Amino acid sequence: LQRSIAVYVVSLPSASDRWRFVSGRLQELGIRATRVDGVDLSEAGALQKAREEGIIPATWSHDDANRQMRLNMAGSPPEAVDHYLTNHFGLGTAGCAAAHLRAMRIASRSEATATTPVVTQVDVDGIQKGTRKPLALILEDDVWLEDDFVVKLRDLLDKEAPCDWEVVSLRSQCSFGQCISPHLVRVQPDGNERERDCRKGVNFGFFAMLYRVSALHRVAERLARSVWNASRPACLANDVALAALSDEVAYYAVPSSQEPGFLQHGYRGGSLRSSINARSASE
Repeated sequence: LQRSIAVYVVSLPSASDRWRFVSGRLQELGIRATRVDGVDLSEAGALQKAREEGIIPATWSHDDANRQMRLNMAGSPPEAVDHYLTNHFGLGTAGCAAAHLRAMRIASRSEATATTPVVTQVDVDGIQKGTRKPLALILEDDVWLEDDFVVKLRDLLDKEAPCDWEVVSLRSQCSFGQCISPHLVRVQPDGNERERDCRKGVNFGFFAMLYRVSALHRVAERLARSVWNASRPACLANDVALAALSDEVAYYAVPSSQEPGFLQHGYRGGSLRSSINARSASE
């Protein structure tokens, strides 16, 4: 795995317990990983820093997105609107998207080339140098990889993944698409849901995302345009946005209904995204 896949873990700097949890498990499995700082937009100055870094556009406004979401949900019971905006749509969701886009940007700058020397270091911008591997695996810090994770991943790539794949989710909840092998679904947009709602309702989770690095820059750029489009605020959730783009991206997924799978959603400390959403909504 280490010869062909660069592994990254998205984790808030303050989430020391989560980092110990996931890094300890990776160490047990002999997997080396680079920690990518998560983004907590509820912190003072965090939004401006993210804009300066380029992972959130200067034109994006959470207030504008929030107003549009309320318009889109007009006719729903007020308590349902408040529950959704408090728990599922807020600065926690935006920070999660920004952190994954940061990790995707870092991974895309480590593309393998036959003539590039290996230099193992991290430069001042936090961009990992020298991995030079064709694939990138981006994990969240609350996952628990199964004992046979490496063997399963090798078999998936060798025996099941089609030649055109660009993205594979190794755990996708409410998978929607076409089964193409014993363990893989070709993700498709859910035409039963409205486009303005980002066709929300399927293929949830960015727990463990495998990317072909040669396609990663294009995928990240397309995902960012969708996530930060305040006229379609449901796309702020990066998992929802990528599923809606699956007619433009060769996106495959392992349904979470398969047990045992590649990994479990294992950390028991609750969702940081939801807690930040709730905290920011009350301020």
